Amino acid sequence: MSEHLAWLAQAGLAPPVQRTLVDLDEFLWSGSFDPALMELVRLRAAQLLDVEGELVRRTPAALAAGLDETLIAELPQWPSSPRFDERTRAAIGWSEQWILDVHGITDADAARLQELFAPDELAALTMAVAVFEMITRARGALAPA
Repeated sequence: MSEHLAWLAQAGLAPPVQRTLVDLDEFLWSGSFDPALMELVRLRAAQLLDVEGELVRRTPAALAAGLDETLIAELPQWPSSPRFDERTRAAIGWSEQWILDVHGITDADAARLQELFAPDELAALTMAVAVFEMITRARGALAPA
C-alpha cells in the first residue's frame, strides 16, 4: 500500500475498498499528464475540505515535475496570482466547483475545459478530481489526525 494511504488500514474500510482506493490513486499518478497540476488540484481539495493530513503531504511525482512550495503557498490566490496559467486556473476552478457544488458546473465550463485539455487529459483530470475528493473526504472523516 502507498505510504500516504497507510491510514486506510486503520480506518475501518473493507479490504476491497482499501485496495480500490489504492489502485485508483496509483493509476492516476502512474501516467499523469501533468503531475504538478494534478497535485495543485489535490491540494486545493484538501484546502477546501480542511483535511490537514492531505494538506501536509506531497506527491513525489509532482515534486519531481518541479512543483515548489512557493507556488503551493499561493494556491489560495489561484484566481489572481500571475503564477497560475490559464490551464491551471481552469482546472483548479473546475475542480473547486465540483467539490463545492457539482450542480453548478455549466456547459460553458465544460466547453472551456475541452478547449484547453486534450480528451485524454480531461478524462484523467475528471477522474483525479473524483478520486482526490473521495480520498480527502474519507481521510477527514475516518483519519482526522
